[in-house]
Amino acid sequence: MRNRIQSILIQISGGFTFLIVGITTFLLSFIIPSSKYFMAKWGCKVILLSLGVQLKVNGKFPTNEPYIIMFNHSSFIDPFLLPTFAKGKFTGVVAEENFDIFLFGWILKRLNCIPIDRKNTVSSVKSLQSSQGIIKKGYHIGILPEGTRSLDGNVKPFKKGGFHMAIETQTPILPVGINGAYNFKPKNRKYFIPGKVIISIGEPINTSVFEKPDIDELVQKTKLAIERLCHNPNL
Repeated sequence: MRNRIQSILIQISGGFTFLIVGITTFLLSFIIPSSKYFMAKWGCKVILLSLGVQLKVNGKFPTNEPYIIMFNHSSFIDPFLLPTFAKGKFTGVVAEENFDIFLFGWILKRLNCIPIDRKNTVSSVKSLQSSQGIIKKGYHIGILPEGTRSLDGNVKPFKKGGFHMAIETQTPILPVGINGAYNFKPKNRKYFIPGKVIISIGEPINTSVFEKPDIDELVQKTKLAIERLCHNPNL
């Protein structure tokens, strides 16, 4: 009962904060376009704080070139985590239905996020192909390679679309492990439990040495890297 009451209070706090921060970010993105990444970063930090999430980042985000950022997917807060640690221009591949959410969808569009229809393979491939042009413009692209949230906290098998894109564009993959988001709010639990969420940034994986026949090797290497980061002994 206590958890449920606490969860309701957190939802009220988070919802109010999201409304204020979201509207401010959206309006400023038109008035001062260059401010949208700064606002997204600090806006997400404030929203997560209002939800009772204590963020900690291990490792440094490399800034010498664009990256395809891949991390594990276990909670609805995962899209709010990317802006808190990415540096420079960034966007992400986001489930199409999120663009229909009030205010959140507007912000996704302002950040040039790429909608993907998870139920339509052909459409998904076209969306990922369109992402290649964005990479060439110097954007980092965030991808949740599992496609859907894990129901048990373990890293699920990866879909290969993002890895095809990495090989074709020879863009390095930056593996990131998220620890604590599942405990905060998994898909199959209704209430929130405030706590620490640790973001562990790994070493970039060079994709220029891989060709399409090697894609399974690249997938496995990335998955192992993310799993190790999820269980970082320095947490």
